[in-house]
Amino acid sequence: MTSTNSNYTIYGGGICLSNSDATVTENLISGNKCRTGAGIFVGSSEPFIADNIISGNNGLSIYSVGGAASSFGAGLYCGNSGGIITRNAFTGNGIPVSGGAAIYLSDSGTTCEFSNNILYSNPSTRVIRCVSSAAPMIVNNTLFAEGSSVAINIDTSGASVVNNIIANSGTYGITESTSGTDPITVAFNLFFNNGIGLYKDEGNTTISS
Repeated sequence: MTSTNSNYTIYGGGICLSNSDATVTENLISGNKCRTGAGIFVGSSEPFIADNIISGNNGLSIYSVGGAASSFGAGLYCGNSGGIITRNAFTGNGIPVSGGAAIYLSDSGTTCEFSNNILYSNPSTRVIRCVSSAAPMIVNNTLFAEGSSVAINIDTSGASVVNNIIANSGTYGITESTSGTDPITVAFNLFFNNGIGLYKDEGNTTISS
């Protein structure tokens, strides 16, 4: 299946999964525009998402009551969800505002496995961002972060980042937002050609190699 939706929506420009255990495999999800989850939106769900190409999706910013523009997850937004997201290719998914990310993992119920994916040339402040007590397993992925300041931003203490290849970010391969956001595990990652350094630690993270 090819999913393309050039119209503006708030959630799930290409595919929207809410309270679902759907299987989403072997699709091209491209050219969608949306505020949250332009390619795929996952909310309160346990899906199996595999072997898809998610490309050229764009997060559209809107202004909240306080006046700040916001947009989350040009390629994928996963909130309060588990499931497995594996063997997908994410490319050319962009967010126009600071703080956005191509992959946005949020909320305390988010325990998904994000594994064996390839991500390249997703222009946003961060390629992957983990926030709001999310506890995903980010494992065995290859991230080429051209066009992004940071490959992975951790703003939660529950994440595990293991055995990834992280390359070509503008500043750091991985950053923490505050001293209270140490990941559970950071181990066996390969860093290459990141602009300033490998890891920006705000707390007391132990990094294993």
